[in-house]
Amino acid sequence: MSTYFSLPTETGEAKMANALALGIPLKFTHMAVGDGNGVLPVPDRKQTALVREQRRAPINTLTRDPKNPGQIIVEQVLPANVGGWWVREIGIYDQAGDLCAVANCPPSFKPLLSEGAGKDQIIRVVLMVTSTAAVELKIDPAVVLATRKHVDDAVVAYAAPRQHTHDDLATRKYADETVAAYAAPKKHTHEELATRLYAEELLGAHERHADPHPQYALNRDKLAALLGNASEPRPGLVRLATSEEAEAGTDDTKSMTPLKVWKAISRRLVQATDAALGVARIATQAQVNAGADDITIVTPRKLRAGFGAYFNAAAGYFMFPTWLGGLILQWGQGYVSHTAGAPTGWAFPVAFPTELLTLQVTNANGYSTAVVSVNSTTQAGFNAFASVAYTNVCWFAIGR
Repeated sequence: MSTYFSLPTETGEAKMANALALGIPLKFTHMAVGDGNGVLPVPDRKQTALVREQRRAPINTLTRDPKNPGQIIVEQVLPANVGGWWVREIGIYDQAGDLCAVANCPPSFKPLLSEGAGKDQIIRVVLMVTSTAAVELKIDPAVVLATRKHVDDAVVAYAAPRQHTHDDLATRKYADETVAAYAAPKKHTHEELATRLYAEELLGAHERHADPHPQYALNRDKLAALLGNASEPRPGLVRLATSEEAEAGTDDTKSMTPLKVWKAISRRLVQATDAALGVARIATQAQVNAGADDITIVTPRKLRAGFGAYFNAAAGYFMFPTWLGGLILQWGQGYVSHTAGAPTGWAFPVAFPTELLTLQVTNANGYSTAVVSVNSTTQAGFNAFASVAYTNVCWFAIGR
């Protein structure tokens, strides 16, 4: 393996597997750098923190590698006003504050301005993931830093003068001539003025005539006689339905206005029940969790919210949906290789978001003299020790 590399932590692998299962991308938000306590560290999947963290800040860019779809590139800018330490280790954190990936890098000293030198330094990590769909490739532009070169390049590109081609100039000249011709006052000829006067006289005579269209057989009086009483429809004519007829929905010979259509449909919209057809709202996640509402509809996504599972040869977990309390069951096994009284740290496949309720650790070797005890616990893991070296232990934890 190369001296310098990156890899996901056990917590990161579990969260990415959960993100793929639920279709909710994992959000990387922060990058941390550390000095490794003076020694170049080797990234470890069981890490939950850097060896010695010096700075943690929001991620500057988070993009997919254009040459390798299975990799994402994470960058952070170290401004000139921070430093005074070496950079040997890097950590990627999600929005919950969990360490999801670790990496090491060639030692690089980040000076402070007070030490006589200063620079903006970019920290870049290429992280291989199972699927880039499991990671949300989006950052908040309001909290990241831009390098001076990036700003200078953007300003130069914006301020560069436009180079006009001959076609551009010809188009502008043509537009100027067109506007000038449109704005020039029109010169009427004597013939045009006479034609306009004649047209106005004809229009006035037409409006004053009692029956200006004698060529039509149906004038106003004849049309009124044909229509007759509005309650007695004539052949070829369609009456408007009343509100009562529209709501009854039995007449198939009358027309309806849009307003009456809407009112008729609204009267038919009733709350759906076990015994009656109708309409119902989609329940919120809070209503699904409460389990008290009996008139709203639950979607598959809300029904599955909070559910997840992960298995491998050494450990696994099962997450119940939020509407079942959001309990998480986790288990695992392995060897405790140390002397009596020296605790060994274990990391859960996924950290409990709220609390660890119970933890059971047992000796799996079958040695009657081997005693396994829990030294301390956190939401992310526990410390255990055994009275006999190389003791194989099994553990089971419940939390939420």
